[in-house]
Amino acid sequence: MRQSIHHTIETGILLLVACMTWGQTFKASHLQRAYEKLHLATNTQLRNHLSIRTDDRGIIEHIGIPMFSTEMRTLLPSPVYDYLEYALLDHKYHINENALQQLKLRFQNGDWSDLEQVRPSNKCTINNVDDKWYVVTWSRSGKSNISVAIPIDYELLANSSRKEMEQIFISNLQKHHPATISGNIPLMPELSDINTTLSLEFQLYGHHKKTIDVSLAQWLSYGLSTGSTPLYIYEGRNQNTDKAVLLMENRQEGYAHMISVNIPINNNNNGKATCNGKAYLYIPISNITRLYEKAPHHQSTPKKYEN
Repeated sequence: MRQSIHHTIETGILLLVACMTWGQTFKASHLQRAYEKLHLATNTQLRNHLSIRTDDRGIIEHIGIPMFSTEMRTLLPSPVYDYLEYALLDHKYHINENALQQLKLRFQNGDWSDLEQVRPSNKCTINNVDDKWYVVTWSRSGKSNISVAIPIDYELLANSSRKEMEQIFISNLQKHHPATISGNIPLMPELSDINTTLSLEFQLYGHHKKTIDVSLAQWLSYGLSTGSTPLYIYEGRNQNTDKAVLLMENRQEGYAHMISVNIPINNNNNGKATCNGKAYLYIPISNITRLYEKAPHHQSTPKKYEN
């Protein structure tokens, strides 16, 4: 048992990072590092000056220095908020020894010391530049005071590694109940039953693979719950199989999930259809675009699933 636990920690396959102090749990490992290094379980003075958000299960999903108002977060959802608030916390308190992630930020006006003066009440704008950069600007008297450009890169914005994100995604997908999907959803004609089972072989970081079974409804519903847009591309027919690609596109965070699926024609497994496919997670949006510019069935434009 002890060897199994140590092996899990050593290989980094952590679905929820469990902190032994006070029994607190975290959405990702960088949050645990901040919580422990800053002694937030007992340092109430510092804790009261930070933004700490938990989900409905009490799991901490964000720690940072407050920079954005609740109203702005609600009206204009963006991955920039959590990222910058944690990045400023990291820079100020040196939580991570490796600060390479911070070097990816480009200050167009001002510097880190200026960011430390930002308050949630300050006027702020966020612009998306060609799905490649977020430019965040704070202004006073109509003039730009601080401006920082952030690459639209999923690992950077999540303050996490691809390996950890993949494990969390698969775990959450398996546990997800597709309550948000009700009634019939217009799907591609070749895959019109949302109860279809998808037997997916995930191609993971480090050449690892993991196979799970989920329903099409699960895939669609979970993707929608993360702010992604479901798309599909029909690639054609090969003997008794239709081939298609199912995408979950999240342009805000700069990634897409992709399933290359084989759909048996007129195949029924005890009344329950099953399709096999390979799944790829957190593909940069630019790679998806290039892939289908070169694909032989590029004339089949990605289409949206619609509620």
